[in-house]
Formats: sequence, structure tokens, C-alpha cells
Amino acid sequence: MDYNKYKKLIEKYWAGETSEAEEQWLFSKENTFPAEAEESKYFEQIGQYRQLDSGKDFSYLFADEAQDRQSPIIPLFFWRVAAVLLIGFSLYFLYQPMDLNEPEAVLVAEEDPEKAYEVTRQALLLISQKLNKASELTVALDKFEEAKEKITIQK
Repeated sequence: MDYNKYKKLIEKYWAGETSEAEEQWLFSKENTFPAEAEESKYFEQIGQYRQLDSGKDFSYLFADEAQDRQSPIIPLFFWRVAAVLLIGFSLYFLYQPMDLNEPEAVLVAEEDPEKAYEVTRQALLLISQKLNKASELTVALDKFEEAKEKITIQK
């Protein structure tokens, strides 16, 4: 068979339109074309799998093995009851109102404007100190980046 007929037969096979005889020919070792090495190998492997015979005792082996096994210790009914109870408890605790005894944020309400100014000033100083610590760390990171760049330039 020439290559063009082989190519058309492969197209028919992938479309599901081949006859049994055409498929047998595809699965045989006669259809080796170097241009279609992968497809030829595929069809050859399919042909080899078709020739395998599991034998008459194949299904009986699994049936005997299944009969030899003992039944589970805990019956299926108890597993179902446990699953229902688990779902029930989960739903119960899911829809319970939560009582979080978290203290509410304490707002400082100063009547005296000078005291209010002093409290605000202390809070802003605290924030400023925290930001200054962060800026010191960024300076250290900048130095690290500069050293890294120098090393990469030297290489």
C-alpha cells in the first residue's frame, strides 16, 4: 500500500469509519512508514494489546479474592449515622451566635483642649518613632542593594 492510501486510511480510522479488516491491517506490523513512525508505533502497540488473552480464570481470580476478604468490622450503617451526626453538630456550631468578649476600643475623650492636644501629640510622636525605625531599616536595605550592584558589576 502506498503512502497516500495509508494516510487516507488513518484519517478514516480517526473519524471512526474504518472496517474491521482495515483496522486489522493498521494494527499489523506491515504498515510501517518512516514519515508516520509515531502513528505506526501506536497502531502496532494497539495490535499487541488486542492479541493479549486474559484467560478464562481471570474473572474468577478476583471473585475468589473478594470472597476471601472479611466484611468490615464497623457496618456501613454506623458510618452513615456518624456522618449525619458530624454534619448536624457542624451545622449547630456554625449557626450559633458568637459572643466575642473583646474589649471595645477606648476612646480618649478629653474635655480640656490642652489635655486633648497633649494626648494627640503623644500619639503622633509614637507613630513618628515607629516610622523612623522603619526608615532606618530601608537605609540598611539600600546599602545592601548598592553592595549587590557592585558585586554584579565586578563579575
